[in-house]
Amino acid sequence: MNTSPAEKEPRFCVIIPVYRHEKPLLQVLKRLDSYGLPCLVVDDGNRPPLKETISADLARHPWVEILQLPAHGGKGAATLAGCLRAMERGFTHGLFLDADDQHNAEDIPRMIELA
Repeated sequence: MNTSPAEKEPRFCVIIPVYRHEKPLLQVLKRLDSYGLPCLVVDDGNRPPLKETISADLARHPWVEILQLPAHGGKGAATLAGCLRAMERGFTHGLFLDADDQHNAEDIPRMIELA
């Protein structure tokens, strides 16, 4: 049965742009464990890359994908790259959190409800 885009079930993911916030990012990922949502972490040109600096921690979070940008382009560029990757992967909704833990992950159920 074919469904139109308006009839698609929503597919949510979390998008986190990251530049120089590796330590707080790990706390954010721990808070996200219980929500069961895929997470796209956009490495905005960190040196060394996040895959190198937090690889052991990422093994504990198999639902996290890191998108490595070639150079630091700023939060806007990282956010756009995360949106494009989410669309490529078939997500209909992206929930944005900051890597420095300034957004409350506990708001995720309410954001999903409002979508």
